[in-house]
Amino acid sequence: MKKRNFISLALLGIITSFYTLMENSWFNSWLGGVVKSSNFEISIMVSLNAAIGIVSYLVLGAISDNIRTKFGRRKPVLVMGLLLSSFFIIMFSLSKNYLICLLLDGIILGITGNMMWSSWQPLIADLTTPRSRGKVNSNIFIFISLGGFFITIIEILGDTDSRGFFTEGTHLLVFYITAISMLVVAIIISFSLKEPPMEELPPQRKWYNDLKSILDTQELKEHKEFYKFLIATTILICGKFAFYPLLIVFRQIKGFDSFQRLISYVILGIATFIGTFILLRLSDKFGRKKVMIFSIPMAIGGLLLSIAIDLSFIVFLIGYFLIFFFIEGSQKTQETWAQDLADEHARGKFLGIANIAQTIGRIPGLMLGGYIADLIDISAIFFVGAIIMVFSIPLYGRVRDIVTPSTTLEKEKSSI
Repeated sequence: MKKRNFISLALLGIITSFYTLMENSWFNSWLGGVVKSSNFEISIMVSLNAAIGIVSYLVLGAISDNIRTKFGRRKPVLVMGLLLSSFFIIMFSLSKNYLICLLLDGIILGITGNMMWSSWQPLIADLTTPRSRGKVNSNIFIFISLGGFFITIIEILGDTDSRGFFTEGTHLLVFYITAISMLVVAIIISFSLKEPPMEELPPQRKWYNDLKSILDTQELKEHKEFYKFLIATTILICGKFAFYPLLIVFRQIKGFDSFQRLISYVILGIATFIGTFILLRLSDKFGRKKVMIFSIPMAIGGLLLSIAIDLSFIVFLIGYFLIFFFIEGSQKTQETWAQDLADEHARGKFLGIANIAQTIGRIPGLMLGGYIADLIDISAIFFVGAIIMVFSIPLYGRVRDIVTPSTTLEKEKSSI
């Protein structure tokens, strides 16, 4: 990969981290602390954004698959998404009216933000080969982590009001940093990012015809490995969300003091960072399948150890480390495998389908975990997650892996 392309992807990694944290946390905090909206009103905005997001990701991905311009096919959608999102973030920061905020984040940014997401993920696959894709994704992840660390520092040092909410000024600082950064990166990648030549791509098609073909039996057969992968991943995510969203409740019910909470967060961060980096590199060497089939039982072991918190906090921490090293750490390996298996001429559409499947997988896991926690005990969420995740192992075993130890190691020259 050319240096200019990697720099573009690295900058996008920082920006996507800024944007994710801002949209998932700081917009909600703005409603609660500044607009003084109710929790129910906040949940409506989050739900609307998620619903608009999964549809727009799929549609915009299909559109970017079928754009043919002298500037590229992903870059026009990506740059426009960055510029529009930057503008509407500023508009959001100027509003203290709930309905305007709902319109901006729930609908408009649900579309413009996914102009960025639906182009960035396929672009990584477009600019890499299977043998180097894990390494490139691991390097990009370093920059994603740097972006997250920067926003976390603001969260730690930010001013709060008498109610414990961040002040309006702290919110505006995050909004302006994100918006200005997106604007600057949009300008940089307009000049630095170079996509593969358009003449190497198949003929342009109507994007809506591409979407219609999702239900075509012939296409399902041609890409059966991708759909087998989606089934396995949906079950894995279902198991993960049986416990993951309830961890903060678990820590409170078990009475973690400030030191125990600090240690838990430190382990979470370190395990996720190291796990992601190492597992991605190993997946380039040994294949995505072997890494996933090894990671899931190790994570299940961590879940079972975490049940023992009432016996030993040290044992719990070991389990906690294993969970985040192998479950959170393998998430980027899953994404890389999806990039491998997606049709190279329609990656935007296929990764949009993957995004929908992963979103669907969260719902039953979260509902089952919450039900079992109320019925038995909060610690039971780990056992539920472990049982569900077991079923994903044989399913992953049936998915073809295009990166294996026997893959030819000859250098793949790219015209990128």
